[in-house]
Amino acid sequence: MNFLKRIFWRQPVAMMCINLKRATERRREIERLWCRERGFRIEFFEAFDRRRIEAGEVVFPQNEKDALVKMGRPLLLGEVACLTSHALALQRALQKNYSEVIIMEDDVVPLVEGPEEFFSRIAQCRKTYPGVNAILCHRGWGNHAQYYPGEANGDKLLKLPFFGAALTWFDRPGMEFALERLKRMACPADWIWRGEFCAAKRLGALVPPLADHLGQDTYIDDGRRGTKREFRP
Repeated sequence: MNFLKRIFWRQPVAMMCINLKRATERRREIERLWCRERGFRIEFFEAFDRRRIEAGEVVFPQNEKDALVKMGRPLLLGEVACLTSHALALQRALQKNYSEVIIMEDDVVPLVEGPEEFFSRIAQCRKTYPGVNAILCHRGWGNHAQYYPGEANGDKLLKLPFFGAALTWFDRPGMEFALERLKRMACPADWIWRGEFCAAKRLGALVPPLADHLGQDTYIDDGRRGTKREFRP
């Protein structure tokens, strides 16, 4: 996108990047890769720091009973911080009365040349699957994802989502559903779609993805990154 076009171009969907205040190098990298080099307009949202949980601060009470049922263990503090961050970001988006929003984490790298391709891919998926309320736009991880038969232009409907919540498009019903599930504090942020949401064919996935999730290091973890996540459909 050239300089003049960037000045007059109106971004069709708000983008919010969850970024920990002390992770300044990650913010700089997002600003470089997404904003300066490609012309995206991104609003940064301060992540909820795990250290605040360690200090006794609670935003949404943990549901340890449900977590044990779903995962066989309580949530890690890093997972609680992640859940809280995503919930607060969606809460802000709803307060701003966004009809749709993209929530991204601060360690994703773009796999597209610019905003035109990025937003046209999302619009294409919405047109193909008008019932979707959320679209996973990043490269996921794990080998357990399941898709409904058939696809269009590479886009798919998920029966069971892959791991990761790095870059997701939501419409307003999707935001409301996700916020309600995140606030339950009963499973990691990327598990909230399991069950009736996927069963109702409301979750899409872009193939190929629009961004890659680095996930090589972490600020919010509590020293147990890589703890086994028992698969329970």
